[in-house]
Amino acid sequence: MSGPRVLALDGHDGVGKTTLAPRLAAALGGVAARPFAGTAGAIQLWAARRGDFAFVDALARQAIAYTLALQTAPVVVCDRHWMTAFTLLPDAYWPAWQPLPPTMLLWIDLPTTLARLGLRDEAAESGATHEHYLARYLDLATQFGCPVLRTDQLSEAESLDALIAWARKEI
Repeated sequence: MSGPRVLALDGHDGVGKTTLAPRLAAALGGVAARPFAGTAGAIQLWAARRGDFAFVDALARQAIAYTLALQTAPVVVCDRHWMTAFTLLPDAYWPAWQPLPPTMLLWIDLPTTLARLGLRDEAAESGATHEHYLARYLDLATQFGCPVLRTDQLSEAESLDALIAWARKEI
């Protein structure tokens, strides 16, 4: 068995991944998955800040493999995937991740990021940290030729329509 067809929605916090991934998956007859939700993502960030990149790489790849192994649907829409891992990893680790699944970067500007995250009950990061990750994701999308969806310039319905059109070309 080759497994499900994997599509990835990636991007920094607050861009709409967790809202849009399940809606896209439902439109495609699939399921949404969050490989880095909870402890897995927190540990990756902690290890990256300590410089333990081999651990970050192994944990990220195992989290994705485990998440996908649990799926029986023909399509899995991942809320975060390789691009999130690459924001934490030096590029020497990237070749082992090939081939990369089709990925759409969801992106918003810094003021919208800060406004959306301000509504959450989470520990706040500095504006400089958010600015760093927004730039990092955009650089990765450019480098790997991934389309970018500005969810700060479209309604949720328009964003979903754009994602469905993109996904149907990819599956």
